[in-house]
Amino acid sequence: MRVIGIDPGLTGAVAVLNMEGEVGPILDTPSFIMQGKRRDHDAVGMYAMLNDFLENDDHVFIEQQQSRPEAAVQSIFKVGYGFGLWVGMLVARGIKYTAVRPQTWQAAMYQGAVGEGKERSLMIASRLFPNTQIPKTRHDRADSLLLAEFGRRVLLGKLKHWEELR
Repeated sequence: MRVIGIDPGLTGAVAVLNMEGEVGPILDTPSFIMQGKRRDHDAVGMYAMLNDFLENDDHVFIEQQQSRPEAAVQSIFKVGYGFGLWVGMLVARGIKYTAVRPQTWQAAMYQGAVGEGKERSLMIASRLFPNTQIPKTRHDRADSLLLAEFGRRVLLGKLKHWEELR
């Protein structure tokens, strides 16, 4: 069994870890530019990507998306749309998945770390996985990798009360 972490944002990523904590592929969410400058999810590309590497006994931990009062309606729709696409594809494939609120996995993975959001994710990921290079502009890759590591720890029983983290 492997653990997959998915940051479902439009510029998100998918990271693969085996149960020993060895990093597999880290792939960017397939997307394309339409109508000039507007970017959108490439649903066909997303499904093809999953089919290329997903195995039936994998367990996916996906960041649960939620609306934010300060966000624009179009932004909220796009976030929910990406999350729904990923979940629908996982269900269609019969893959086990767990949706996790960002605050929950971050509370477990950011313990004792300094810095702010994106920089903090990059710093922790590089500390936990020193042989994995993540460009500073791709914090979403770090997030997906940390989410996969969070899932691995949950499945190994190292975070027994993870649902209580807030």
